[in-house]
Amino acid sequence: MTHQTVIKNRQKLMAPMYGMFQTYQKPFVASRGSMQYMYDQDGVEHLDLLANNLSISVGHCHPRVVKRVQEQAATLSHCSSMYYSEPASELTEKFLKTFPKRSDGEEWKVQYLVSGGEAVEMAIQLARVTRDTPDLLSLQNSYHGSLGTAMGACGIHHCKHALPETSFIHHLPAPICDKADEASIDKLVEDARRTIESSTSNKVAGFIFEAVQGYGGIHLLPPSYLQKMSAVVKEAGGVIIADEIQSGLGRMGSHFWSYEMSGIEPDIVCVAKGLSNGFPLSAVVAKESLFDEYMARNKFVFFTYGANPMGCVAASETLSIIEEDSIQAHANSLGKHLGTKLNWLTERFPSLCLAVRGKGLMWGIELDEALAASIYETMKDRKILVGLGGQKKNVLRVMPPMALQVADVDHFVEVLDEVMVEFQQKQKVERLVV
Repeated sequence: MTHQTVIKNRQKLMAPMYGMFQTYQKPFVASRGSMQYMYDQDGVEHLDLLANNLSISVGHCHPRVVKRVQEQAATLSHCSSMYYSEPASELTEKFLKTFPKRSDGEEWKVQYLVSGGEAVEMAIQLARVTRDTPDLLSLQNSYHGSLGTAMGACGIHHCKHALPETSFIHHLPAPICDKADEASIDKLVEDARRTIESSTSNKVAGFIFEAVQGYGGIHLLPPSYLQKMSAVVKEAGGVIIADEIQSGLGRMGSHFWSYEMSGIEPDIVCVAKGLSNGFPLSAVVAKESLFDEYMARNKFVFFTYGANPMGCVAASETLSIIEEDSIQAHANSLGKHLGTKLNWLTERFPSLCLAVRGKGLMWGIELDEALAASIYETMKDRKILVGLGGQKKNVLRVMPPMALQVADVDHFVEVLDEVMVEFQQKQKVERLVV
């Protein structure tokens, strides 16, 4: 199929919603992937620094993952979760060991689903049903999905519709300013307490958060904020829901799960995207008593493709690779190198590069709003794929497969430096004309 046919079919036959995430003026048509690279239909190599929206953790078509999936496809390609299967059992043993042992003595249990949005939906339903209240706290500038209550929990207007699913969700200001001192954090926590007292029955189902706000522009929430919010929510009878869909699986470098950076202990954790290195699989991990309380209502919840064998073996092999190849330690050391390089760029181009935020292999470069889309497009033309996010869509998101190497980082920064020089010169010319 030709390049133009692929583009025409997408534009004429596929729903226009796909275009919201295809912001390139000249579309990139992917033909294959290998580790940290993607290739277009002409076989031209592109460095993937978005990991296909963070769905690729250990590398595109990692040979070990490919081998396991091929073997499974030839044996049992699908098995409804109404039956028991070895792939699901193998994965669960490995997966639950990645979570810190609970301080309350409870065990972790897992419910498998297909997408991240489904995981968030299930987590919210689990909280609301077991806490006997619909009121939920979320944060402004957050992203949790684009359908149902996952959409309702989002704090970004780009993905929200005026639908009933947004009801009973209270969005609190997020502590995302560069200098969130303890006084400002205490004020935000007190405002949350007042929201509970004035906008609910003084009881909430829970509080959902991203320890690192991803699509919202890469903002690390202060540990003390999460600690204090956890206490307030517990006082109001709610559970703590950590959305690890983008930031988990060792990507932070210092910790396997990003919520661990704050020292809090969530009751529910949502996982998806890179869990199965590109195969559809997500998970809701929760303390066992919540699942028991949910089941006490004698209502069933069922996902046809939850715990599907293909996704399970892909996830199981991915977790083995992360452990055996020391991927988390690699993300830690490479992330420090990347952070140093990006901060150097902000010093070189203060009028273009307004701020750099991130940790491990999850970074955001806040750009001049008027130039961000053009810089994003130009980087693609230079064979580097990055993301674009933030409320103003002016944050370049750098969240690569964790197979990235030092040479890739250096090449990326070198190219971005060249692009910045070009745009800085254009900026100067435009100012002279004005």
